[in-house]
Amino acid sequence: MNILVVQTSFPGDIVLSTPVISALRKEYKDAALSVLTTYSGKELLVNSPDIDEIIVYDKRGKDRGLNGFIKILNQIKVKGFDIAFSLHRSYRTSILLFLSRIKVRVGFKDARLSFLYTERIKRPKDQHDVIRNLSLLSYLGRNPSELSTKLRLYPEDPGVVFERLGISDCLAAEYAVIAPGSVWRTKEWEVEGFKSVARYLTDRGIKVLVVGSKKEAEAGRIVCSGSPAVNLTGKTSLSDLVSIVSKCSIVVCNDSLPLHLASAFKRRVVAIFCSTVPSFGFAPWKTESVIIEPGEMSCRPCGRHGRVRCPLGTMACSKGISPDKVISGIEKLLGRSDG
Repeated sequence: MNILVVQTSFPGDIVLSTPVISALRKEYKDAALSVLTTYSGKELLVNSPDIDEIIVYDKRGKDRGLNGFIKILNQIKVKGFDIAFSLHRSYRTSILLFLSRIKVRVGFKDARLSFLYTERIKRPKDQHDVIRNLSLLSYLGRNPSELSTKLRLYPEDPGVVFERLGISDCLAAEYAVIAPGSVWRTKEWEVEGFKSVARYLTDRGIKVLVVGSKKEAEAGRIVCSGSPAVNLTGKTSLSDLVSIVSKCSIVVCNDSLPLHLASAFKRRVVAIFCSTVPSFGFAPWKTESVIIEPGEMSCRPCGRHGRVRCPLGTMACSKGISPDKVISGIEKLLGRSDG
């Protein structure tokens, strides 16, 4: 049996897909199991013992456009897959798998061009995304309640990562991870708020590591400017980030990848939801958590994935969350307060 799993969405979505990969490995112990994903997905999944091969589809980079599509299509064709399970619901994925001539193609009924799949599975919209993903395996006669819902990531040795980053002292200390960024601007809490949180934590003797991509370097600089927090924005790979989160005491972040990494390693997490809402299915999963939201707002949520800019130009959902509210969440999880 030669199996293909497809998930080329955002990194957080890939983390939430890992129970499906693990379940398929358990179901087909002797099968060859490949995953079609992005470069980011490869970084997150590369150490997984459940996967035999990772095929990278750089759909926004070198594989962009028709030529890239044809290149990946040909790669899939020569592998001779018997069955494909698609967790991604885009037009492109539906067409790609149809043209690949894989005999059995399992996808969701609400996928774009779902008629191109041979098997169409209902996706429960009112469930966490982990359960929604596992529902795809009802094709095998499996109910999500029968399957492990554990998020499975396999970090590089933290000692090696921390030494490379020059933060080896954190291994023997309590440290927090602050992640002020997101792909979508409307998901981001105010940078000054994160700065206040960093000061609160360092004042209480907790080391703080601020993480993010290169585009978040300025935000990282501001967050660290009022305290001895360490600015790692733009300095870590996704693999490094996995190792950093795996050993931390608490994560403070937006509705973004670090939230799901915290869930994967059962780390405490204060998750800040600005323009999106937990009921979309991306809340912390089976870990100690506090969810922070603004008050009731007629304009929220303004989109399922967040937006590049606020439709009203106010960012009221972000500004409506005070540092004190976030700090109260931290105190609840760490069991300490000013008193």
